[in-house]
Amino acid sequence: MAPHIELDRRFLQVSPEKNPEQAAIESYTAVLSGGDSGLSWDDLLKKSRVVVLGEPGSGKTAEFREMARVKNQGKGLAFFISLERLINETLDSVLSTTDSRKLQRWLSRGTSHAVFFLDSVDESKRRIEKDFLKALERFANEISAGLGRCTIIISSRITEWRPTTDTGEFERLLPTNRKQDSADEHL
Repeated sequence: MAPHIELDRRFLQVSPEKNPEQAAIESYTAVLSGGDSGLSWDDLLKKSRVVVLGEPGSGKTAEFREMARVKNQGKGLAFFISLERLINETLDSVLSTTDSRKLQRWLSRGTSHAVFFLDSVDESKRRIEKDFLKALERFANEISAGLGRCTIIISSRITEWRPTTDTGEFERLLPTNRKQDSADEHL
């Protein structure tokens, strides 16, 4: 595996009412014209639910893996989870033995915060589009005891995210009690 190169990646917020492809074009234009400098990873990690949209090959998976690694090396707790594997496997079987133990401790203790990096909507929809919902339902059921004390960041190709239906299911299955943010923040 190649070493990770820190890019200080920035994220732009996109209105859920906009077509994702058009919103991406507008975001690129804003950045190129020196407009919005965007949100940092630190900004995203303060939110409870985030959808990260990006082009194929833009490094979403590598970035999610690295952010989980960095968070775990610090004072945090984070998990990288493949949505595609969650279609047919339990959360425990998707995680390493060490991460599975950490997850069980986190679920049973009930006080600390965790970050879940769920990758990637497009791969989970590859065979059947509804497989994404199956994976999301499995995840929601398995972390239900900790739902109110976690950040969930999900990745998708711009072309595969359905703003109305996917956002609705994301919010329905993984609700948050925080009023200041919601899953309709697409970055």
